[in-house]
Amino acid sequence: MNRNQRIVVSIVGIIIVTLALIGITYAYFLTRIIGNSSTTSISGTLADLELTYIEGNGLVSSSNMVPGTSLTPKTFEVKNTGTTKIENYAVVFESLTNNLDRKDDLVYTLNCSSDNGNSCNGVKEAPFPSIDSSVVLNSIEPNETHSYTLTVTYKNLDDVDQSDDMGKSFSAKVNIKDGKDITYFDIPYTLAYNVINNAKSEKNGTTYRKYPKTNPGSEFNGIDEKILSEKEDDYGTSYYYRGDVTDNYLTFNNMCWRVVRIEGDGSTKIILEDSEGPCSLNSGKNYSIGKGGYGDYEGKADYANGDSSSMRKQFQSWYRSSGLSEYESKLKNDKWITGDTSVIYGHDDFVTEFHDISEFLTSAYTEPVGTYASGKRIKNMESPRLTTKTSTEFKEQNYVFDYIGTLTADEMVLAGSRTSGEMTSSINYLYLDDLPWWSLTQSGIMGKYPTLSYYSAFIYTDNLWGSGFSSASKTALGSADRNAKVNFRPSVVLNPDVAVTGQGTKADPYIVK
Repeated sequence: MNRNQRIVVSIVGIIIVTLALIGITYAYFLTRIIGNSSTTSISGTLADLELTYIEGNGLVSSSNMVPGTSLTPKTFEVKNTGTTKIENYAVVFESLTNNLDRKDDLVYTLNCSSDNGNSCNGVKEAPFPSIDSSVVLNSIEPNETHSYTLTVTYKNLDDVDQSDDMGKSFSAKVNIKDGKDITYFDIPYTLAYNVINNAKSEKNGTTYRKYPKTNPGSEFNGIDEKILSEKEDDYGTSYYYRGDVTDNYLTFNNMCWRVVRIEGDGSTKIILEDSEGPCSLNSGKNYSIGKGGYGDYEGKADYANGDSSSMRKQFQSWYRSSGLSEYESKLKNDKWITGDTSVIYGHDDFVTEFHDISEFLTSAYTEPVGTYASGKRIKNMESPRLTTKTSTEFKEQNYVFDYIGTLTADEMVLAGSRTSGEMTSSINYLYLDDLPWWSLTQSGIMGKYPTLSYYSAFIYTDNLWGSGFSSASKTALGSADRNAKVNFRPSVVLNPDVAVTGQGTKADPYIVK
């Protein structure tokens, strides 16, 4: 056996605790330990490297433990004694049972430090799981050691009857395993895990549905629709909020944001709700970073151009001045798509196609009115796909990579908006006080060169992109000349491994740690 292919793991073994709770407004319990103290090691393999688990006595011991206190912290180490970096290994709870009714009362923390100065992921605080779970993912360099401290705490809740869990027990064995098949959707401290599991358990009013109640594109969200639904993107299955949901609040950089969707790799797109403080303190909405047009871009995707007046430049300036750039390690350099401008459709019900802008500009139309392919798709209410799902429709010149952007018209429609239809009083979480704001999606072009007007979709409340709307239509999509004075609403994407606490409600928002 090659000694350079050995990982030595000093690890806590078996936690089996029997809880006996006494009292109504004050819960008290004793801890009884059951386990095999003679077990000293278990061997396994990880990424073609041999592992050795060294448990010590592997036991947690405590008696007369009262709510508000913790079991004695246990430490374990993971050391890579090989010559190859392990990209992903997972710390897991195996052979797990949790019979408590009030499962959220029992929580754990897992702190991690590295002996070579690298960062490693831990768990700030999470409910003790009910089934076998991966609890953290980490990579580890050759000769690097990760030191973990595990603490299990039973919360003391004032004026809460915890006696239903008298005599209930939980047990778990701590282990590590290959993380190549584990995603950030499986890790309890991540935003992706919390968003999806809260919806699937209907914890805070949002319901998970693979397919929404109303059809994105052809219908507004329903009045009572508060769902998390699915749509494929470039990275896998994306989960997006639709309707008037109230548990997608998030505090980041001392600002209030709303979660828009979980991308297929576990990263999370969020959009600014209020720049004046965290969600739990915010009573108004002050999202705007300024009003203004896009500036001249002469047929280029304006978000991608280098003009100082472009939307992208204004977003980048705010990104730096707001302090977000200081948290770049937590942000994803994501793909922001402005939509397909390679095909322009004439005003004859989208029959005539022009595949070159000069062809369109020299057409026989007296006053050319054209709609881009992306604009046609949205305007015709064809069921849209998320615009991170790239294909031949989205050429390279129609997207850029950046740390900041805003939503596409597709994402607005998936959230519950649409371009035309019957009047409705329903709103979705993107609605903000009758204030319009630009999307990234380019919708069309009008005029004879050089006096061209370029158009983009945005959310508004009135007669936009069709007739029949009234002020009751809170989230109608409309288009306007790019020189119009419309608000900018920034969006960023959090990395998959970002740790959060909280439940996503305004009173208890997700908080990025």
